[in-house]
Order: sequence, then structure tokens, then C-alpha cells
Amino acid sequence: MEGVSICTHTFSVTTASRLPSLFVAESAGPQGRSSKQSDPEDWMGAVELKDAYYPIPALLAHRPFLQFTVGREHFQFAVLPFSLTSALWVFTKVMVVIAAHLRRNALKLIPRMVDKVDCHANTTWIRQVMELLERPRVCAADGPPMTKVLAHCEIAMDLNSQEIRMRRSLPLLTPWLAPVVWEGTFDPRLLNTQFKSDLRIGLTIFAVRKYVMFLQMFLHSAEKFFMVGRKVHYYIFTDQPDKVPYMSLAPGRFVHILQISAHSPWQEISMRRMETLSNMAKQRFYNEVEYLVCMDVDMVFGDSVGVEILGELVATLHPGFFRLHRARFPYEQRPKSRAYVSPSEGDFYYMGAFFAGTVVQIYRLTDTCHRAIMEDKSQGIEAVWHEESHLNRYLIQHKPTKVLSPEYVWDMNLPHGDLLEKKRFVAVPKNHDWIRN
Repeated sequence: MEGVSICTHTFSVTTASRLPSLFVAESAGPQGRSSKQSDPEDWMGAVELKDAYYPIPALLAHRPFLQFTVGREHFQFAVLPFSLTSALWVFTKVMVVIAAHLRRNALKLIPRMVDKVDCHANTTWIRQVMELLERPRVCAADGPPMTKVLAHCEIAMDLNSQEIRMRRSLPLLTPWLAPVVWEGTFDPRLLNTQFKSDLRIGLTIFAVRKYVMFLQMFLHSAEKFFMVGRKVHYYIFTDQPDKVPYMSLAPGRFVHILQISAHSPWQEISMRRMETLSNMAKQRFYNEVEYLVCMDVDMVFGDSVGVEILGELVATLHPGFFRLHRARFPYEQRPKSRAYVSPSEGDFYYMGAFFAGTVVQIYRLTDTCHRAIMEDKSQGIEAVWHEESHLNRYLIQHKPTKVLSPEYVWDMNLPHGDLLEKKRFVAVPKNHDWIRN
């Protein structure tokens, strides 16, 4: 007897044969006991899933969101792409339809995971997938309509709640296929093995005028949560070196106090940061560290921030705009400014309080932004959000290789905080007018 062919363009179904009388397929039950799934007189066929994703067409309207570039050519996926981040969810959504159809036609299914997924965070999900595909109630001849069956499956996997639906809409991949880092999208243990143990990381902060008051909280929380166990150089740029607090640091971690002038007004201080970082990257950072992380000082770490943030060029989604449409992003809209972004440009709006990358990439970014700022200044123009506007202009032309979610820059006064499983770097409540005056 030949195996039944279901969607032959998607699955290859091998020739079926009657099971030998001594063969009984078994699977481990909830307590590890075996439960009988097939009888000696059953016929068996195997469905190969290795090509199950690619024949699923992407909607034409969605294909522009699945674009990437190679050289100067632009491509977009015509079929469903997937990765380790989304594979389990996509696998389930595809297979529940097939499984329900087969069982409603009185066919038994014995799901089998051949590949081992070495990711402890996914074990519960895998177990839910297996239980869902094994669920016998969906194959009853007088069972509910297909739509109700699928709705039941989603509820069983807790995929139908409002919170999960909102989380599903959060980006995991950029249109140019750079990862967006959220809790659960990476394995810290695996990532740590991919970076050498003697990696040198520089963390730059500017504590000028009243902002020096945030240094103690920043450094204390950084020692607790930032790159724990790794070599870190804190570069503190300040106009008040005598007010930098003394702290006992973990082995391999150092504080470098670098005196700078306090420009006026505060916008000038902010924009001069690009010039300072550009000069220091060329003169000093290149010889001392391999990666640079540039942060605002009026923040505190609330959870672990490790090597998952490292990459060639890394940007962070602005927490105030990550749920909004591009039309509402506060890009510079005056064509005379070097920070100008046309209505047809831009994918995300990035926060100036946290960006990172290799020393070479940070030099290119800060040098380009500094030159653009000075050119605007010579024309009597100041970008709407100062250095952040120029940062966003640069990142439109030079796409980041990794994007950090708002977990890495958060403000407790903003909505949608329930969508974040962790708040790793949080703004300190303060009176902005008093601090900047």
C-alpha cells in the first residue's frame, strides 16, 4: 500500500508498509512511562519536513518587509523565511493544520523530533508542541469545525492572549536580516563561548556639570550587571574629576578619568560628545579595547547586559517609538539639515543613549555625525533632536548589524512596559530642566 500524499509540493511521503508484529511505536508519557501509539497491524508512512517551510508563499503585501541587500541589488523573500528564533512557532502554526486534517480522516500521527535543540529556554515550548500534535480529540469524526480546532490549539499553547498577540508583532528581524535582541532570543552560555575570554570592552559615559551626581549609581549597577566576569574599561569624561566616586572594581576592570570642558548650553555638550568620541577612538581606544559601548550616565542597570549586545555596529530601538508607525518618528524634517530624513526613508527610530560597535565602526559613526553637526552649525541649523537626529541619519545609510530592543533603554514612565520581560537599562527619574540648567 502506498502512503497517502498530502501537499506533495511541500512534503515528500515515503512508501508505507505494514508494521512487523514485534514493532510497536512508543513515546514517553508525562512521568517518563511509555504509552502505546500504534498497533502491529497498522500501516506506517513517514513525512519528511525538511522542505516544509519554503513552499509557503509570503503575501505580496508583506514581501517588502522581508527584504535584504547583496551589494547594490535588493531582494525580497517570496516564501516564508525562518530562523532558530521563530522556527518553533512557525513549525507549530503550520503543523496544527496538517495534523488536524489527517486526524479528522482517522489517521494516527506519531510526532518525532530528530534534531536536538540545545536551548534550555525552549524545552517547555517543545513539550507543548509535541503534546499538541499528539492530542487525540481533534480526530473525532463528529469533532468541531476546523476553525474551532485551530482556535483550541492556540488556546492550549497560550498563543491567543492579548499580551502574546502584541508580543508577536514585535520585530525579531530587521528588513536587512539583522537580529533584534529580546530576552529569549539568545542563549548567554552559548554566546559567551563565541567571544574570547580576554576580550576588552570599553564603556564610555559623559558626566558633565550636574550629571556627575549619577556616576555612583551608574558605576555601582554596572559592576553588578554589565559584562560580569569580563575585562571592562570605564571611560568617564567629566569636567569635575575630583567628584568621580572611588569604587572597588572586580579584577580586570578599570576606571579612566578624562577631563573635558563643560560647553554651554547643554545641547552643545551633547553634540560635542560625537567629536570627543571620534578623537579618542583614533588616539586611544583603538589600542586599548576591541568594542566600544556608548551610554548615557543618567541611567542604571537593572538586569544583566552581556556579550549579546556586541557586534560590528549596534543600535537600540527608542522606547518611546518602538510601537509607533514610521510616520510618527521624530526624524529631522528640514532638507537644509544634514540630519534630514525624507518621508520614504527610515525603518526604526534609534535612541542616542545607547549605541555600540567595534572601535573602527564607532569612529566612523562619530566622525561622520560630528562633521554633519558642524556643517549644520555653520549654516545656523540645529537638528531637532541634536546628536540623536544625526545618529538616526547615519544609521539609515549604514545599517546596524544588530539592533537592541527597548529592554536595553527603558523609561518607567512609558506605556507597554508589560511587553518587556526584562528592563536591563533604565532611566533615573529626574527633573530634566533642573539638571540641564
